[in-house]
Amino acid sequence: MVPGSRRERWKDVDRKRPGMGAWIRRLGAAAIVVYTALFAWTGRHVGRADAAYRDGRFDEAHAILTRAAFWHVRSGRVNDALGVVDLARGRLDEAGTHLLAARGGFFHPPAFGEESVLLSFLREGKIEAARTYAAHRLTIASTPATAFYLGAAENGLNRLDDSEKHLGEATGESSLKERIDAQRAIIAAKRKTGRADYLFDARGAPLAGLDMTTGHPALLVPELGPLLSGPYAIHLDPRDNTGHVRLSLDLEMQRAAQAALGARSGSLVVVDVATGGLLAAASQPASWLSPDGAALPALTRTYEPGSIIKMITLTAALRKGLDVEGLFPLDCPGWIAIDGVAFRDWMPHRRVESIDQAVAVSCNIAFGRIGGEVGRDALDAELRRFGFDFRSERGAGATDFRLLTGALLTEDGAH
Repeated sequence: MVPGSRRERWKDVDRKRPGMGAWIRRLGAAAIVVYTALFAWTGRHVGRADAAYRDGRFDEAHAILTRAAFWHVRSGRVNDALGVVDLARGRLDEAGTHLLAARGGFFHPPAFGEESVLLSFLREGKIEAARTYAAHRLTIASTPATAFYLGAAENGLNRLDDSEKHLGEATGESSLKERIDAQRAIIAAKRKTGRADYLFDARGAPLAGLDMTTGHPALLVPELGPLLSGPYAIHLDPRDNTGHVRLSLDLEMQRAAQAALGARSGSLVVVDVATGGLLAAASQPASWLSPDGAALPALTRTYEPGSIIKMITLTAALRKGLDVEGLFPLDCPGWIAIDGVAFRDWMPHRRVESIDQAVAVSCNIAFGRIGGEVGRDALDAELRRFGFDFRSERGAGATDFRLLTGALLTEDGAH
């Protein structure tokens, strides 16, 4: 046996204190078992935190990771995850502390997946969060993908020189070429116009942006002022914005709607029936002063649903299996009594031969009779399918407005 070897030292300990060497060896083995168990336990907690993070339960994810951080096992990964969660919560200072600690560890894996985190931040408009995390990862491993995401985030924050620098570092990656070119095109447009355009119509026409010199909003289509101001406006922040917001609004259709109204009072709303997207919303007068400031009547006033109810009534009849054609021909004298109340048409249509003609001339009497055959319960059920009595409920602090749709009257007309 080699003098001074580990085995010789253990024997020497055993000679001086019988059993001490074996006890120390058992203690070391126990420590390894405990560390291995904590290593696995921490991994499971990071996995649970990952699931909570992806589900938007940021406070829960933070609590799970805080428990894991107590044992200082896999600290690089735990602190990286804590940094991501704090960025998602908008706590940039706390995130910076965790990310700095993550860089101090021996292993530096991205806890929740680098690209998926950066993509989610950019898509959600958390541009400063994306910039912070990309810069953190770039200090650990300089890769073209990380450089690209950092450049994209800096472009969104209008830090154009920094953006061009990091996009240049990503240029060697062929799979990123198309996205790099798109970012450079945005930078070129900003430099040319002196403006950062963020709001676009459905066809890509710019509607509003920010002045690169002053940081003040710039409305490029003045006639859209009433639509893009007031309680429903999209407010652009020069420090942190989504880069591009494309509306369902069609500028050509919006201008056609405004031209159709002309000087006549009223509102005109056009909706894409396939998606529910708003294509145009015009009012005359364009706006009026409400407690919230200027508001567009087409979006804030309550109106009777009009002849769309005819189509919903017909849908209810077809769903019920009613023989609609069997109700024709019928006479339209211009009004009939329903439940003792005069139900009027916009004109006497006299003899209506078919459902096709009833639709073509928009005959109230014909559809009133169809509604009577359908019955109140089936008609109410159909109206609810089309959104009546629906109230969107969002949690406290939601940024979007509460959506109110039509309400069905009770028997006594109380609401």
